Amino acid sequence: MPNNKPVYVFVGGVSHTPAFFSQQIKEMSALGYDASAVAYPTCGDGTEAVKQWDEVTAIQQAVTAHLDAGRDVVLVLHSYGGWPGSRAVKGLDKETRTKAGKATGIVEVIFIAAFLLPDNAPMANYSYLPPWLTVKDGRRIPNEAAVPLLFSDMDEAAQKYWLGQFAWHRNDFTAETVPDAPWSLSVPKTYIVTTGDKTATVEFQFQMLKAVIDDTWAIKSIRSGHEPFLSQPKALARVLVQPTL
Repeated sequence: MPNNKPVYVFVGGVSHTPAFFSQQIKEMSALGYDASAVAYPTCGDGTEAVKQWDEVTAIQQAVTAHLDAGRDVVLVLHSYGGWPGSRAVKGLDKETRTKAGKATGIVEVIFIAAFLLPDNAPMANYSYLPPWLTVKDGRRIPNEAAVPLLFSDMDEAAQKYWLGQFAWHRNDFTAETVPDAPWSLSVPKTYIVTTGDKTATVEFQFQMLKAVIDDTWAIKSIRSGHEPFLSQPKALARVLVQPTL
């Protein structure tokens, strides 16, 4: 029997690899949903020639693979991933693809404590390089100062393990502008507020929402720190699939 449920495609924050979503993908499967995670081409070694738009392209390719296989997609963007991920939506949303005679598309975009930037806005205007990011040779990676901020609701062993899983992430293109924000598109958008977040505070999350929210948006919340897919994947899975009103 064909699976008519959408596939959930996860896009992580700074220095996140697909491994960060391994448990979340299992929890989605337990609820009957297929899921995958995008690998940033800007993470790891040999990224000197990689540009910001290459992240957008990688996300679009991951989504298109599912669409071409006959599956709708829910695109889930975390933290920094809200920037390149939101720009990957244009042309792949359900309404646009339906008009083009195609059966599948992105049916929802979900943001988890994610950046919401105006169209053509450089990340550098809305962020900064905090002391919990080590910067070297045009790349960045979270350091030990990030532990109480990113992993505030995790035990010490888990904190130590996941700190060691971060990958170096290119940092020398944050002044670039990335167009095609999806705020004017009809695709449903959901923001999941992480209410115990120590880095993207609740106030900051709502400040970003205020600039873009309209009647295509829904707001949910989860009692977690910045990385609920690590600390509370089972609870996050339920929140993700919960219908919006």
